[in-house]
Amino acid sequence: MALADSTVPACDAGAGLPVVGPRGETWITAGKDGAIASVTYTGAITEHFLPMVDGASFAGITSGPDGAVWFTTTTRVGRMASDGTVTFFAPPGASSNGFGTLGGITTGPDGDLWFADGLATSSGPVNAVVRMTPSGTMTAFPTGGRPSAITMGPDGRLWVTVARFSKQTSSTSILAVTTSGVMTEFPDPSANASPLVSIVSGPDGALWYDLDADRTGRITTAGVVSHITVPGPQFSNIGGLGAGPTAGSGSRSATAPDTRRSGPSRQRGR
Repeated sequence: MALADSTVPACDAGAGLPVVGPRGETWITAGKDGAIASVTYTGAITEHFLPMVDGASFAGITSGPDGAVWFTTTTRVGRMASDGTVTFFAPPGASSNGFGTLGGITTGPDGDLWFADGLATSSGPVNAVVRMTPSGTMTAFPTGGRPSAITMGPDGRLWVTVARFSKQTSSTSILAVTTSGVMTEFPDPSANASPLVSIVSGPDGALWYDLDADRTGRITTAGVVSHITVPGPQFSNIGGLGAGPTAGSGSRSATAPDTRRSGPSRQRGR
């Protein structure tokens, strides 16, 4: 297999996870420079520099249901049309007191955008999964903790990582959310209580998420949790995840998964 590099100048400031756009091109966020770059399969690069406010950086990016590219910064939701025109939307908590951040964004099976809202207001944190129509109408579904990563699962639900903090306890859970806002919670008792960077739908029909310095988490749509130890230096957290073309690829280089059912699932909704 031949590999080719395409250097994106703006990504000298750090590149985010790539996403395939509506026309087959790859889109990449460049965190510190406020740029989104599109890369064709021939290596042609187009960079779009965006007006970032209050030191905001990118949080997530997805190919939208309307042929545009949608993204989240730490404080706003953005839409980039095919001609490069950018429109920003203020999410719940946008007039915040400077705490918290938006998380990932994905396109749901209902044709709407879904994103994680961990912003804080003067009356408290938003902490919700937000459904947003392409025209900008938003509906928030409280998560009971700070959400960070989100993806659409193979079962038609949205899967979200949530961290909870208190003076007494802290925990991390994975939420499965229907398009009507009904949530089923699967606690991961061995995860560090910190916002998880990414969660993806894997080629094996399960969801995979980054866990800590040397482990990746896997959860089936029934709530069975596995942990796989990743070999290598153990001085920094695992970064984002992406789904490969075949199930189980690379499994020989990792230790056998520590498989267990997560704590009791909890379901709530409106």
